[in-house]
Order: sequence, then structure tokens, then C-alpha cells
Amino acid sequence: MSELLEIKTLTVRYRTKDGFVTALDSVSLGIGENEMLALVGESGCGKTTLGLSIVSLLPPASSEVVNGSVTYKGTNLLMLEEKRK
Repeated sequence: MSELLEIKTLTVRYRTKDGFVTALDSVSLGIGENEMLALVGESGCGKTTLGLSIVSLLPPASSEVVNGSVTYKGTNLLMLEEKRK
């Protein structure tokens, strides 16, 4: 079965006054139709950053996707034009 949502080697970092901090490092996962996924973890482990990356809501001034893709139904969401998001 093909994946409805597929994340491949997603790496995201945040800009700080002291340089960059990597929040996600090569995260990969897939979710098929009729499947559910729960993300659990300690505070600060990247759950929110992953969620914001999927829906393209990372703060543009302080974050950047360094590598990877977020594909929904065959479309890489990270490559969409701003007006289509």
C-alpha cells in the first residue's frame, strides 16, 4: 500500500544568537490511508517542529528546512508555492 503522507530525511534547524540548533535530524516516517500515528516524547524533542513542518508553518525568520521532503498524496508540500499552501 502506498503512503498517504511520507516524510523522508527531514532536517530542520533554528537560528539562534549563538548559531544554528538542529531540531530534527533526518526524520523519516510514513502514514498510509486509514492509519494513525501518535508522536510522544519529552519536552523539546521536536514533536511541534515536525508538525509545523508538515503544514508549512515554521517561522520563516528563525527556521529552515535543511534537507528532506514531506509528501502528501504524491505532492511535496515543501515545494509548493506560497499561494497554494
